[in-house]
Amino acid sequence: MYKDLLVVDEHDRPTGRRDFWTCHHQGLRHRGSCVFVFRDASLSEVLLLRRSAHIVEPGKVANVGGHVDDGEDYLSTARNELREELFHGLPFPDLAFQELGKLRNDRPDNREFVTVFATVWPGPFRGDPREVEEVLGFVPLADVEKDVAAHPDRYTIDFPLHLGFLLGCLRRPG
Repeated sequence: MYKDLLVVDEHDRPTGRRDFWTCHHQGLRHRGSCVFVFRDASLSEVLLLRRSAHIVEPGKVANVGGHVDDGEDYLSTARNELREELFHGLPFPDLAFQELGKLRNDRPDNREFVTVFATVWPGPFRGDPREVEEVLGFVPLADVEKDVAAHPDRYTIDFPLHLGFLLGCLRRPG
């Protein structure tokens, strides 16, 4: 399931390739993309999923995301992860992806630059059972924010970071 990842320096410039486990266990900086899927243009409800038992952080609540494999860029990764995780056996629509920006994750076991994207699609969705245990559906963003604060252990370890970045983007004037 895991391919070689592009290792990058502190300025997001490629320096080599290493496997997933080496990147994480040796704290090598790499790249990731995450996608927040909204029901409609109001951006008030976000789609959540529960991770499969077959991948890292099984059973945790998350949004779509994954590592940028060697040969991919942030946008192609966002598209591929969305297709793989939520359009299993369904036609993949021509979605517009809005790049919200890049965040820096400095957690020792997951040092990565993550580009955060948003897209709008009301469904349908079908999770790939290898990656998604359950598509939980759309949840009001305000409720997600409150639940993450009250129960962070329900979510993947990086979800609060990604959500915080998203909320900062959405609350920025203009």
